[in-house]
Order: sequence, then C-alpha cells, then structure tokens
Amino acid sequence: MRHGLILITFLMLMAGCSSEDVSQRKVDTTDELSPETMTLEPTQLITEKEMMESNQDIQLINSKNNSNVETKSLLSSQTVEEGENEIQTLSQEPMEPLVEEKEEKPAEDSIMIGDTKYINLMKEEKFQDWINVAVKYGASLYAIPYSDVFAIVKDEEVLVGMSTGVASATPNHIGILCDLMVDKGESAEKIIEGIKQVAQTGESVQLVGPQELGDDYSIEKQDEWIVVSW
Repeated sequence: MRHGLILITFLMLMAGCSSEDVSQRKVDTTDELSPETMTLEPTQLITEKEMMESNQDIQLINSKNNSNVETKSLLSSQTVEEGENEIQTLSQEPMEPLVEEKEEKPAEDSIMIGDTKYINLMKEEKFQDWINVAVKYGASLYAIPYSDVFAIVKDEEVLVGMSTGVASATPNHIGILCDLMVDKGESAEKIIEGIKQVAQTGESVQLVGPQELGDDYSIEKQDEWIVVSW
C-alpha cells in the first residue's frame, strides 16, 4: 500500500512535470511564433508604404514625362511658328534676281507723222544707199514698223516719201528725189529729166524702161507732190 502511494505520487509528479513541460513548450512555441507574427505585420506595412512611394514615384515620373512631352510640344509649336515666321519674312523680302538683268536698250528713236509712228533706220546697213542720200541733205531715214513705207525727214518735215514702186517729194525737194533715182540704171537720167520737167510745167511724163527690165515710169504732180511710180 505504501509502495502504491509512492508510485501514485511519483506518477502525479511526472504528470505535473509533463504538463509543465507541455505548457512551457506552448509558451516557448508562442514565443517562437510571436516574433514571426510580429515581423509579418511590419513587412506588410512596409510593402504598402513602398507601394505608395512607388506609386508616388510613378506619378512623379509620369508628371515629368508629361512635362517633357508638353515642353517638346511647346518647342515644336514654337519651332513651327518660327519657321512660318521665317518663311513669311523671306516671302516679304525682295528676291534677288537669279540672272542679272540685261542692260536696258536705249529708247527707240521714233517720231510721229500725223497719227503714225515712224522709227529711225539710220543704222540699218541694207538701206545704206537711201541713208547716204538723207545724210547729204542733213536728214534721217525713217519707216513705219513692219511695213514698206519709208520717209526722209528733216526737222520733223517729210522731204521724201517712199514705198514699193513709188516715191514722191514736194517741188522744193526734188533734188533728193532725183538722187534717189540714180540707182535706176540706164533709165536714171531720163527719170531725173522727167522729174524736173513735171516740177516746172506740172504736166505728166511717161517713160518706157528697158525691155529686159519691163519697168515703165510715170511722173506726175499730185496735190503739190511730184510722184514717180514704176
């Protein structure tokens, strides 16, 4: 019996120790788990903070990017405006000629006879014979542009008028008309005599030219002008 009580007491002591060990283990386990649990909450808080900071950074970056985009857009707009202003300025500035302008020709020497314009032919070599006659009398040779009408003019007075197959002069200037007929070959002498005769008498003269040339000449007075035609 005594041995049984001792055994029971020993068992109870063992049970108490075991219970205490278990409790201690629970406490220890709690102590061990508690720090981990404690560390989880700060970890989550840090993560959220970092996320907030990260979001702020992202917003800041986006803001900077937007600012850069706006700045680039503004610069591009300013560049376009400056380019347009430069183009407008260039368009307003007078353009330099790509090719040097030719020297202006001297004003055309011309006169008006009645309502008709005559231009000077004194430098035209193909009319040199008529020019020589005009120079002899201190006059100049003129013509209506793009026509066969010519005139020897002095001091704005027509001394002799000429066209195809006809020449005329006033009685005061028959000397010029006679000089112009010198180039009529063997008929020249007869034509000059006929001009003088008509100027003196007023009567018409008919002359037959050489057969090979087939030119006949008529000299007559018309409205105070001695007219030679052929």
